[in-house]
Amino acid sequence: MGADRFCNPDEDLPTDFETNRAAYYEALKQPQDTETFIDGLKKAMTEALFILNQGMPKNPRVKILDRGKNRICITPLDAQPDSENLKHLKAEIFERWSSTSLLDTLKEADLRVGFTDLFQSSRQRETLDRDTLQRVPPVSMHEIR
Repeated sequence: MGADRFCNPDEDLPTDFETNRAAYYEALKQPQDTETFIDGLKKAMTEALFILNQGMPKNPRVKILDRGKNRICITPLDAQPDSENLKHLKAEIFERWSSTSLLDTLKEADLRVGFTDLFQSSRQRETLDRDTLQRVPPVSMHEIR
């Protein structure tokens, strides 16, 4: 994981890049001149920072704290409504297994086919190993009845 940053970027270019360079830049809507490209990036970043600086002090969901490790405090956003597909999936599962939650269904599916093996963490390291995450809690006799 992360080994791509050590690869040769020239190997990612199309084999006809030098002959069709202008067409590729045009398709990407980017200038071929490096100074023009950098000036455009600087301008876009300056504008974005200006908007951020103007808006952040007025934003009621953002607080700048005087001390502590995390000095920018952001109020979490309200939950978004479920998508139509999720509503349909929940309805179908409830119709088939009315006493089974969606989380239980996903857990069971993962135990059978291991689809979460394909997920990658966005963190550099993980604190829980896969066996701990996959562990099924013991069932009490009260739950069986």
